[in-house]
Amino acid sequence: MLAINTQPDQDSMVEPFLKSSGYTFTAVKDGDKIQKAYKVAVNPANVLIDTEGRIVARPVLGNAEQERWLGVWIDLLLRAKSGTS
Repeated sequence: MLAINTQPDQDSMVEPFLKSSGYTFTAVKDGDKIQKAYKVAVNPANVLIDTEGRIVARPVLGNAEQERWLGVWIDLLLRAKSGTS
């Protein structure tokens, strides 16, 4: 799992947000490359990408139900990667 910060002015907020939300994945800075590759036009944006680099989903988060479904998608991707069901 990877978080990509495309907004340099938000660098100081990214790590604290991830930690306070219980996320343990890495946050990296982008420099437009990934943003262009996955056609991210607005921020924040969520793009789930599989191990082949393909876009699996572009979930829009805004409430607990949407966040729960994002968790389901992530769990499915991780299980597919590890070969478990």
